[in-house]
Amino acid sequence: MWQVVFIYKKDWRSAFVSAALYFGLFICILTELLSVFNSLGFVGVLSGWLIYGICLSVFLFVKYKKGEFSVLKIPFSFLRKKESLFLGFLLLVTFFIAVCYPPNNWDSMTYHLPRIEHWLQNGNLDHYYTSNLRQVVSAPFAEIAILHGRVLSGDDWLMNLVQWSAYLGTIIVISRIAASLGLDRRKQIIASLFFATLPMAILQASSTQTDLVEAFWIVCLVDRFFSWKKERTLLLSVDFGIALGLAILTKGTAYAFALPFVAYFAILCCKDYRKYMVGAVLAAVICLAINMPHFTRNYISYKNPLGIHSDKTVSDFSLSSFAISFVSGAYVNVPVPLPFSIEINNALKEVDKSKFPYGSLLVHSYGSWKNDIKNIPPFHEDTARNTLHFIIFLIALFVSLYKKKYRVYASLVALSWCVFAFFIPWQPWVTRLQVPLFAISAPLFAALFDSEKRLRSLNFILLFICCFSLLPLFFNRIRPLLSINQIPVIKNWTVKENIWNTSRERLLFNNKSYLYEDYRDACISLSENNVQDIALVIGGDSWEYPLWYHLRHSMVSLPHIQHLAIDSIQNSSQKVFFINIQRDETITIDSTSIEVKKDIPSVYYRDNANKTK
Repeated sequence: MWQVVFIYKKDWRSAFVSAALYFGLFICILTELLSVFNSLGFVGVLSGWLIYGICLSVFLFVKYKKGEFSVLKIPFSFLRKKESLFLGFLLLVTFFIAVCYPPNNWDSMTYHLPRIEHWLQNGNLDHYYTSNLRQVVSAPFAEIAILHGRVLSGDDWLMNLVQWSAYLGTIIVISRIAASLGLDRRKQIIASLFFATLPMAILQASSTQTDLVEAFWIVCLVDRFFSWKKERTLLLSVDFGIALGLAILTKGTAYAFALPFVAYFAILCCKDYRKYMVGAVLAAVICLAINMPHFTRNYISYKNPLGIHSDKTVSDFSLSSFAISFVSGAYVNVPVPLPFSIEINNALKEVDKSKFPYGSLLVHSYGSWKNDIKNIPPFHEDTARNTLHFIIFLIALFVSLYKKKYRVYASLVALSWCVFAFFIPWQPWVTRLQVPLFAISAPLFAALFDSEKRLRSLNFILLFICCFSLLPLFFNRIRPLLSINQIPVIKNWTVKENIWNTSRERLLFNNKSYLYEDYRDACISLSENNVQDIALVIGGDSWEYPLWYHLRHSMVSLPHIQHLAIDSIQNSSQKVFFINIQRDETITIDSTSIEVKKDIPSVYYRDNANKTK
């Protein structure tokens, strides 16, 4: 696709952005078509990709015969810079980690990956009954992309590469945004390096989270906006609509990140509506069309196109909520105690807890969260802080707002940070949600050094952030390349299990290693009994994917797995095997009380004669 678009757009980065948008759109269309015909499986997916490859090959062959073919070339001047060498090093190491480690992110165990397995089992994307609503109502694009690799590879070897590809793509697009701001080639690479060394980006580049995928579509949207602002063509309006649609289809927080750019786009179109209103309407229609299938499924099930979401993740849109979320969201990246912290802590204790289910940063009781330099490690992909990058970003933002050349872009970036705080209340893992914000902020770092005086300090700052980035790169908490357990100071930075001393199936449990034997034994028991139907009685944040993983590797054919409400067990007449994965629950089955330990799955199976086996 990139080569096809390059024939018409001679700029390799612009062609890359457009090709990525059309590629993402193709994945959506193919998956939805297969879902309509209940053909979401190996044959359907493989057939779709074969047709896609053949069509592109024929098109390129025809263009070659007509003499209209131009080979895609990336200027070597980009590759010769020393900053590019470090970028390549980061990409190479994160790629190695992504391939060697199985997906073992917490959210991936609970809903990102289980929803993929249910889709493949059902042959479509339709909603199904589940104890974890995030499996059905959450924006699905990242999981849809992962699904194709899962189907074609037959296992989870390619799953982490979706986020890694988004990491690479975001690095490329950031350099183009920097070029749009008038920065020279070296500063374009420096802007990309600023994001590439972000601790949270490095950690997520080898995971199956969705924040990097969202960040990629957001930077594509920003790039298409500035390209449209310069050229004002209808095709760029279409690209803008595709980018917006794919961002929203990836994660709900995209509404906040995109809003300032979408609003500015709408204002410019309204100023000369006779010329640009068609493009604006077309962009809106395309964005809506991309999301319409998912909106429709949500509406059918929950009478709301956005589905049902926890109050913990949606703001009440009050000024007090915004103020606390904004300050806490910023402060979480700064590992030093605030002045008057005791007085602030006492004041915040009076805050209405219904507005802040997780508490504010200084008063919440969700784990051992303290702002202290000693608490920067361990580098976990859910909670890692981006301290250096945030401090540098604040400086770059204020300097850029002062300069007329960068004022518009800096204002849009600042608004995105504010809208995010207004829409999303503070959460313990907010630094993970901020990844797209750091992506669009990266060009401001390079803009900070547009004068010779400041350029002298650039090499020192680059050296510092590059050296610091090696810590999350090698000491990823749950996917480490190095585990140094002999040194007391850093022995708790990572888990002991890594690719050098542990099997792949055990690495799946690096977040909760004590669960491995329980899942393994449960699946062995199911395999020995040749179970064909499994009913899951499962908690809203319990691990489901390891069950699919172990059954896939221990049985010739996967049994049919479905979620079951606890209160429906007594009324079930179907011959099924019940698997309970609950948190501190006591479940009664046929007057037999079974106490379930926290997070540890118990396997029960029964037949219609109520005979426990």
